[in-house]
Amino acid sequence: YVYVDGDKDSVDDGDTIKDVKPDSTVKFEFKIENLYDEDDEDELGIDKNDMEIEDIFITVTIKNIDDDGDDDLEEETKEFDLDAGDEESKSVEFDIPMDVDEDDYAVEITVEGEDGEGNDHTITWDLTLEVDKKTHDMDLKRAEFDQTTLSCDRETTFSVKLVNFGSSDEDELILTIQNTALDINIKEEDIEIDEGDDWSKSYTITVPDDVSPGTYKVVTKMYYDKSDYYD
Repeated sequence: YVYVDGDKDSVDDGDTIKDVKPDSTVKFEFKIENLYDEDDEDELGIDKNDMEIEDIFITVTIKNIDDDGDDDLEEETKEFDLDAGDEESKSVEFDIPMDVDEDDYAVEITVEGEDGEGNDHTITWDLTLEVDKKTHDMDLKRAEFDQTTLSCDRETTFSVKLVNFGSSDEDELILTIQNTALDINIKEEDIEIDEGDDWSKSYTITVPDDVSPGTYKVVTKMYYDKSDYYD
């Protein structure tokens, strides 16, 4: 099974993994079975004590997806053993790079082990991982106060991080941070973020002394199109 951002799908050798985006979490879950049957000891000519497959491990490689498409992402399970007829589940997980290009990437899955007679057992599957990017796909990755509760000290820091997951550079983003009661009215215009890049900034917030005790909601908004803001 493959989980893309928590959504589960069953795949077979040669299939394509879809709906993958920059910064997606892709998890591969395997069920590995030792197909030896101790009842077939005489027919196979193998002693049942040699039917255990040892030092099994699974390697998953996503080709040419990291570091500007030049490096692979690779994960490997710990080694395990399986007696005849037994099975075990294993999984590996990947975080897709934020600056990944929109493309199809080869995925190689290899399962390796050795039985008691020294015979190698290997299974190899080849999949395709399809990364799709929208033209405009901005994410407000962080918007948080350094201190969320203020008392005598009325000053805190508000940090914002914007990430461009889309397929185009952005050059007219608008960010607003507002709460009228706290006298917070911050506006940033013409923020530029290239494809696959991010933008961060921190603001010092000072709450007036005459603000009544209570809980206040600070609203952060981001617009990738100026017309949306002015409309």
